[in-house]
Amino acid sequence: MPGNLAIGAFVLGAILLLVSLLSGGFKIFGAEISGTTGKTGKIISFVLGLVFIITGFSTSGTAPSNVIPDPDPVPIGPGPRGDDPSVLPEPAPPRTSPIVVPPEPFRPEPEPTTASVRRLDISWRDGTAELAPIVAQSSPAELASLSVMMAAGVDIFAFRVKITNTGSQPLVISPENIQVHYGTEKVGVTSMDHPRFLRGGNLQPGQAREGLVAFTARSDIGSAIRLGSGDLSYDDDSIEVTYGGR
Repeated sequence: MPGNLAIGAFVLGAILLLVSLLSGGFKIFGAEISGTTGKTGKIISFVLGLVFIITGFSTSGTAPSNVIPDPDPVPIGPGPRGDDPSVLPEPAPPRTSPIVVPPEPFRPEPEPTTASVRRLDISWRDGTAELAPIVAQSSPAELASLSVMMAAGVDIFAFRVKITNTGSQPLVISPENIQVHYGTEKVGVTSMDHPRFLRGGNLQPGQAREGLVAFTARSDIGSAIRLGSGDLSYDDDSIEVTYGGR
C-alpha cells in the first residue's frame, strides 16, 4: 500500500509540473488539458508538482520491504540447544565433594603395669664351722642367747642364710621366721647381736641380706643336716618364698 501512494504522488507531481511549464493544451493518459494558466497558477502548480514528486521519492525510499527472511535453521544433533526451546540441554554431571576421612586421634600406648609382688628368695649353706671363732671372741653378754641353747644338753649348729627381695615391694624380714626341718622334726633358729649373724629389718626390692642363724639338734641329726639331709623354710603367709637351696 505505501508503494501505490508513492506512485500516485509521483504522477500527480509530474502533471502539475507539465501544467506549470506548458500552460495547457496537451494530452496525458487519454485526457486533454486545455486553456491557459496565469502566472500565479503556474507558480503554484510548479511548487505543488515538486512537493508531490519529492514526496513520492521519499515514500518509495522508506517503504518497508515485503521480503520475509528465512528462519534460522534449527541445529540437529547433540550440542547446545541455541534458541530452539524444543531441544533440551544435556544434564550436567553431578558434583561430588571429596570424602575427607578425619585422622584418628592419637592414643598413647598404656604403660605396662607391674603387679605388686611380695617375694623373697632364700638360699643357705652350713655355717657351723664359723661358730667356734665367734664364741671365743664374744663377751658373756653376746653369748647369752647361745648359753640358753647350750643348757638344753644338745649340740649347736649353724646355717649361713642369704635372703633376697625379688619382689616389687619393700619387705620386713625376721630371722625368727626361719625354721630347720629334718624328717618330721622342725626347730626354730636363733640369732645374736654379732656382725656375722643375720639381722632383721627392711629389705628393698633387689637388696639382699646374709648372716648366720644357729639351731640346736641331737648330734646325729645335726650331722645329717650338715651333710645335706635337712631343709629350711621361711614362715610368712603374706610373702611368696622361693628357695635357691644350698
